[in-house]
Amino acid sequence: MEDLAYLVGEITMCRNGVANGGKDCEAFAEQVAFDRGYSDEVIALAKEKPMVILCHSPVEKGDDPLCGPEKTIARMGDLRFNLINAIPQPEMNGPWGIMTDANDPETGEKIAANVTSYVARNASFAAGIVDKLRYIAGELETKEIADGAYIAKYREAVDSAAKGAATPAFTSKEVNQRIAAVVGGDTTKADALLREAGQLRAKSPGVVRELLQKVEARTDGMKASSGVPSVNGALFESRRQMAKNTPLEAAVVTPAMMQLGGVLGSSQEDLERASVFRTLNPELLRELRHKKELVFAQRGICEMNADSPTPLSFLGLRGVLEQKFGAFNPQEPREQQTVRAERMKDYIRRKAHASVIAHELGHSFGLRHNFVSSTDALNFRPQYWQLRTANGEVTDECTEKTDDGGACVGPRWFDPLTSDETNGLLGMWAQSSVMEYPGDVTQDFLMLGRYDYGAARLFYGDTVAVLQSRGEFGRETQKGRIFRQHGNDFGGLLGITPRDAKGPFHYSQLQSRMQLIRNCKDVDPAAFKPAHWDEARDGAWSPLVDGHLVTVRPS
Repeated sequence: MEDLAYLVGEITMCRNGVANGGKDCEAFAEQVAFDRGYSDEVIALAKEKPMVILCHSPVEKGDDPLCGPEKTIARMGDLRFNLINAIPQPEMNGPWGIMTDANDPETGEKIAANVTSYVARNASFAAGIVDKLRYIAGELETKEIADGAYIAKYREAVDSAAKGAATPAFTSKEVNQRIAAVVGGDTTKADALLREAGQLRAKSPGVVRELLQKVEARTDGMKASSGVPSVNGALFESRRQMAKNTPLEAAVVTPAMMQLGGVLGSSQEDLERASVFRTLNPELLRELRHKKELVFAQRGICEMNADSPTPLSFLGLRGVLEQKFGAFNPQEPREQQTVRAERMKDYIRRKAHASVIAHELGHSFGLRHNFVSSTDALNFRPQYWQLRTANGEVTDECTEKTDDGGACVGPRWFDPLTSDETNGLLGMWAQSSVMEYPGDVTQDFLMLGRYDYGAARLFYGDTVAVLQSRGEFGRETQKGRIFRQHGNDFGGLLGITPRDAKGPFHYSQLQSRMQLIRNCKDVDPAAFKPAHWDEARDGAWSPLVDGHLVTVRPS
């Protein structure tokens, strides 16, 4: 489906007169598809008329005739039009994107779509990424950003993520101790306890399997309720009230907190807005946000907020941006550094804008949030498994801590990141839907995933993908059992865990058991560069981020 999306982009730019001079667009698409090795089915679908057309408001010369006469204006709230709004003005505490469609109250049918992207949020998101990378590269100093040691700690976290993962690696003994601690066992005898458990599993596999099935059945049925009161809420609130008007409160109302609260003076009103025991109290803000989200959910409204991302892909992303726009260099004149940084920010800003619009439009097309997209390893993008298993060549399971992540594949507490995984932005590919809120900054560079294509195909085409080979995917085969066990739920409290006839297994073994990728081959990246690529605006074309081609070095 991603091949189709890229080819549709090429033929659309041709039809708009941007690529191939606007001539012979179908023949142009066929040549592009041939050079890239796309299938005949992809070519046929790309030639179809588009189902969704974007128009300017007011309608401009060159817009599709279906947009209406030139200068036609679609005003907000006009139910005759489906609207995509871009709000340029900064909105303090505003959302990143929001969907407020008009629905038929009886049938639920969409009357008019109305999605909004708050452009200033996209800009701040992009600035945050580039400024962090500039700081890591030495172009920005700590004193230019903030007071405090936490900035340096963030840099350390980024460096640590580049060498391994979000958490340090563990030996099997350390893993066993943590398992024993969770179940209330004696951590000093963890190895013996786990050894006995293994012996029981080998001696009575049926008994162990039955116990596991009972536990899984109970946890699968468990749900988190938004109406359950906090156990410690009353205690926290009493402590917050006691801290008001004390020397402690005066000490925490620092210049940085006043800046965060948007105040300059020392009046009682300023104190109310700048104190963590009052308006800036995290628990209070979380509760207010929670209540607003519940009201929105009841009314079918999505509000997407910009949360702090993890730093796992920052080092790999730095390499991509430097390849596109030039390397960071603290020795260059500040003006030259700033020009480069602004080009990077603009590129990321537009990526984020497209992602927000795709997410909110997904709601308008009938898709709900998919907050397990990044835990559904069976449906991760194929690039993930290319990087994780060196194009399927690495099949040995990591059963002990190792310094060479390229020799085996397993849990991250055993299996450290390889340079290919870091440089190939492994975290970017670990998702399957634009309907999730990305946890990794680079996931905002992707668009629709397998879940989104499958849902739209089901909703509007009444078709589903099927596995044709009964010999490979039949009900009694290992692959067939894994697919059937995957099911259609969200995995309960334990998350989506792959299972076969023997029970659950670690997701990192999916490639060795399922051959999710196969027959990987080298391609010419130049064939995938769009004919209309604007290097002045978008920098040098990146096979990785712009073409979704990953590089795996021979093992």
